Amino acid sequence: MELSWSTFLLEIINFLILVWILKHFFYAPVVSVIERRRKGIEDSLAQADAMRSEAKQVEDQYKARLSQWETEKKQAREALDKEINDERARLMEALQSAVDKEREKAKVLETRRVSELQRKNEQQAMNNAAQFTSKLLGRLASPEMENKICELLLEELPRLPPERLEALGNVFSSDETPIAAQAAVKVSSAYDLTEQCCNSIKTALSDLVGKPIECKFARDPQLIAGLRINFGPLVLRANLHDELQLFIESANESA
Repeated sequence: MELSWSTFLLEIINFLILVWILKHFFYAPVVSVIERRRKGIEDSLAQADAMRSEAKQVEDQYKARLSQWETEKKQAREALDKEINDERARLMEALQSAVDKEREKAKVLETRRVSELQRKNEQQAMNNAAQFTSKLLGRLASPEMENKICELLLEELPRLPPERLEALGNVFSSDETPIAAQAAVKVSSAYDLTEQCCNSIKTALSDLVGKPIECKFARDPQLIAGLRINFGPLVLRANLHDELQLFIESANESA
């Protein structure tokens, strides 16, 4: 087989033409596609790196925020515990204060109740004593005792305090009529007084006020023994009943 240079040359030319065609119509587009593909892959990798970096940053921020949240939660729990403890202490203090006040109030009420009970018992005892004394004196009372009390009254009348004497004088002032003056004097006695005793009382009272007066005598057995003289709004008491009542009232007031 002989080598034909013309055929060889044509084959070379065909090959070069083929290479040129492949280069311009096939290789360039393929290279371009490959380049775009490579660039796309690089962009994807860069974007993936950016997303990875962003994700890492977000993760770090999340971890930091989680740590901060745990710290804040711990601080909030500690603050809440402190507030609860302070409020519990305040409520316990208020409760203790209220209990102390109630205890003190109960103590005061109990003391007042005991004092009131004691006062009532003392009053009852005084009333019982007064009743007993009244019954006893009622048995011991007699006209002789009445006359003795009358004598003591006549002795004590001039010794009345100046303000009482002045008050008696005002009752029997000069512009008062004799009828009004007579009506203003009432002498009560537990027993009927003798005429001598009545005259002595009228004379003593007239001397006391500085003018003649008339007295209206009446019997009042409740007086037990003694006299009660009414000068209008003024009263002179010299009897056992009034003395007992005065003693009971004074004892009750002092209690």
